[in-house]
Amino acid sequence: MITLDQILTNNRERNYTQVFEQYGEDVVRNELLPGHYYSVGITYNNFNEDRIPSSLEEWKDNPSFYLTTEKHLDFNPTGLVFNHDDWKNSVLMLNLKVIPPKYRAKLIMAHLNLIESDLDKIDAFSKRNKLSIAERKKINLSIFKVTPSILERQTGIKIGYAMNRYKIDKINNVRVLDWNNIGELPMANIETNGFKYASAAFNISTVFNTFEAKQQKLI
Repeated sequence: MITLDQILTNNRERNYTQVFEQYGEDVVRNELLPGHYYSVGITYNNFNEDRIPSSLEEWKDNPSFYLTTEKHLDFNPTGLVFNHDDWKNSVLMLNLKVIPPKYRAKLIMAHLNLIESDLDKIDAFSKRNKLSIAERKKINLSIFKVTPSILERQTGIKIGYAMNRYKIDKINNVRVLDWNNIGELPMANIETNGFKYASAAFNISTVFNTFEAKQQKLI
């Protein structure tokens, strides 16, 4: 079993932007591989803040106008990419930035323990001998097979609010954090870079409160 104490290298000293700038590796967007942790930039055409709804009712009045059903947009999501049927054309990501800190470490550690045997197989925590990402594609690994529902069952945490799908052609500035640096993520500092909100009434606390309310089935 992998424990947080074994891997932790960042106890709120760095946020996700700093982590990926310091330890991330550039990746071509068409080479995103499910089961790994990425930071990506997202392009939204004709963006202005009026296109972020202040409520679900507002979105329902004109769904084609709005870019999201939520009260925020993140231009730089960061997190775990999942396998899905159309993964070569779109990216399904669990955005760690919208998850309150008390849930993040539990989710990441649960994921690592789901794939522990594969991490051992590829010598993932080694800085010198681990298989390259290109080489991992050639091996039948369970890393690629973990789904959002599996992670929810493993943790009891509802992650739908933090899940987003992005078209590959809207993605840029892709960086991957490889396993030997994964200890940077569970306790990373709160990250607000990249967020846009429906109005000044919303902020990262609003985002966290919404995630929390969904755990309690309040919304």
